[in-house]
Amino acid sequence: MSINPIVIAVNWQLRWSIYQRLTLLGISCRYAPHQPLEVEVHSPTTALYIWSVVRQLTADRATLVDWLERCWQLQDVPPSHWEGGEPTSLNS
Repeated sequence: MSINPIVIAVNWQLRWSIYQRLTLLGISCRYAPHQPLEVEVHSPTTALYIWSVVRQLTADRATLVDWLERCWQLQDVPPSHWEGGEPTSLNS
């Protein structure tokens, strides 16, 4: 564990699930009873994984359904309308 790990403040009931998932993703973290979850963030990708795991376990169902529906809409944009890896307007 690094000298300055990131502390994630989440409901104590969710810490174990978040810890398990992050560990499966290969992200170094520490979990102790009655202590916050500590996670090492070495890259933007790691930060994105942490955000995604926490969001999946803390967001309400309606938020997750909306997020999934928006992802499906992005899949409908053909790659010919992407510039630099990002979808652009179909009207361009």
